[in-house]
Amino acid sequence: MSLKNLHAGALQSRQQSQINIPQQSVNQSVSSTTSNAPAIDKNALLAAWKQYAQNIAQNDTRLYNIMIAEPEIQGNEIIVKVQNQYQLPAIVNNAELTNYLRNALRNSSLHVTAKLDVNTAQKQEIVYTSRQQFEKMSQQNKELLRLMENWGFFLDS
Repeated sequence: MSLKNLHAGALQSRQQSQINIPQQSVNQSVSSTTSNAPAIDKNALLAAWKQYAQNIAQNDTRLYNIMIAEPEIQGNEIIVKVQNQYQLPAIVNNAELTNYLRNALRNSSLHVTAKLDVNTAQKQEIVYTSRQQFEKMSQQNKELLRLMENWGFFLDS
């Protein structure tokens, strides 16, 4: 008996032992698993949301400031309201956040999307002086006040 015959025999026995599943039943099983996904518990989501925000607070302040607002839940979709169009990619393209929430909530079918908050976008006031700009930015990010105090910065009127 040669190696070629052994290999051919092993290949043939492997092919015979495989189970042929019709394509229709595969599609049905996929759709049934996604429709039977567990509902997202709001309390568990908020706890995981706050924990992730605390984990990134030092390294990614931009995302941290976006995550201060509580997200909305619609089915398996978590919707984050953002204040401007420049914040959209921080949420939409963030696979790390999505994976963290999927693991924390044990729900592999959830996904995170961002939506521009029209009310906030329309209410944005125009600031002219450097003091007004700093006050507006410090309302959105409290760390600016701490940095100003630590470094001894001051603003001209």
